[in-house]
Amino acid sequence: MTKLKVIYIFNLLDLLFTFLLFLKFGASAELNPIGVFLLENPVILFGYKIGIVGVCLIILYRFRQTRIAKIAAWGVFGAYGVLMIWHLINFVVIEIYI
Repeated sequence: MTKLKVIYIFNLLDLLFTFLLFLKFGASAELNPIGVFLLENPVILFGYKIGIVGVCLIILYRFRQTRIAKIAAWGVFGAYGVLMIWHLINFVVIEIYI
């Protein structure tokens, strides 16, 4: 359960960092083409990030005792962990050098 809460917090931080980069650099800051579309429509972006990820985490929680859900939760946790490191490095580099 705690891992899923951390994933959701990472999701919200990803939303924050992505939006800040978008405000500073525009759509070129986003590498994901779907992300570019979403950034150009902030209401859809927030609904997507909060809603879709929330629903997926509810599904993982519901099936938390299954092997596949455990593997998926660890995979998402690891991916978001790497993404948080990426965002923090970018944030420091941008604030110091740009």
